[in-house]
Amino acid sequence: MVKRNKLFYLGVLCVLPVLAGCRIDFTAESVVRDDGSLERLTMLRAQDDADKEEVLARYELPAGGGWVESRLTVVDPSTGQPSEKTVPTYSVKRVIPPANFPASDFKRYTEARDKAAANQIQVKVKDLWLVKWFTYEEQFKDVIDRDHLSEMINQVLDRALNQYRLQLNQNIPDTALLDRIVVLLKAKYQPSFDRMAQLIKEKRLASLEMESVIGQLGNDFTDEATYQLIISNIPEFDNPANRELATKAFQATETVLSSEMEPLKESIFGIHGIGMFQKYTFKIQVKMPGEILKTNATERKDDILLWQFDGGNLEQTVFAQSRKVYPLKIILLFGILGLAVVILQKGKGTHA
Repeated sequence: MVKRNKLFYLGVLCVLPVLAGCRIDFTAESVVRDDGSLERLTMLRAQDDADKEEVLARYELPAGGGWVESRLTVVDPSTGQPSEKTVPTYSVKRVIPPANFPASDFKRYTEARDKAAANQIQVKVKDLWLVKWFTYEEQFKDVIDRDHLSEMINQVLDRALNQYRLQLNQNIPDTALLDRIVVLLKAKYQPSFDRMAQLIKEKRLASLEMESVIGQLGNDFTDEATYQLIISNIPEFDNPANRELATKAFQATETVLSSEMEPLKESIFGIHGIGMFQKYTFKIQVKMPGEILKTNATERKDDILLWQFDGGNLEQTVFAQSRKVYPLKIILLFGILGLAVVILQKGKGTHA
């Protein structure tokens, strides 16, 4: 029974086979230049050779880079002691000219390679000669189909319950009884599926509430729990033959859940899966010219802005705005104005 519960858990999430043991870190260090170009170092760091294969299979790597070995500090879970290991890292450093925006250096495809999550980098400059305003924006977009989430998730539940009914119908011809059973099960589990869809729409995929909803659904949706729900509302259903039939129906339902969720998992949960399991981290570092006016950075160290998030919260907009005043130009301007005043005064003196 516990095993079947776990199977359901895997069937609904459909992410553990892909994510188990995987960790890929995306790091970007950027410097916005005075001319509006962007100096950028991008790194995709894998934990091991298996993760490197995932990078090669699922990512479109930015051109001009190569694989290097880098040192990574890890903590041994058994001893709690830090240690260093060598890991494969794809690294590329380039300068993006002002004319080449928007630019991108992160692109992860779905398993079917029909869609991709990606970033889009934009640098804008407003030049008034004496002062320049710089705006940096980097958007990360997932492949989640938010407009159709409820519809997709409800289809999964409806097809699973239909399978449960079909399995019972092999030995129970009473359609009215089968209708009552399906209504009971749908009323029990529909709120959890609805809440999942709502949390994903609200971009709270990696929230504690999402973990709680999925965890509770995994605990509630078991062979024993579904049978107890049925017989507590329909006592006449309780007999050894129906108990055995219900077990077979539950097993068939789990199979349908897995098969229905598999092609939809990236559209529903995002390209990295459930936040409680994924280990995909993002670290964006930006240095802006002049004085920082506005930013949504999570950290700031002197003139360095830092954003950190994970694949469960992939949909992000990184934003910063700064202003740079050019003192030499101001001095030059006042010098020119002063010279003009002197010339005008001399001109007036000559005419007088």
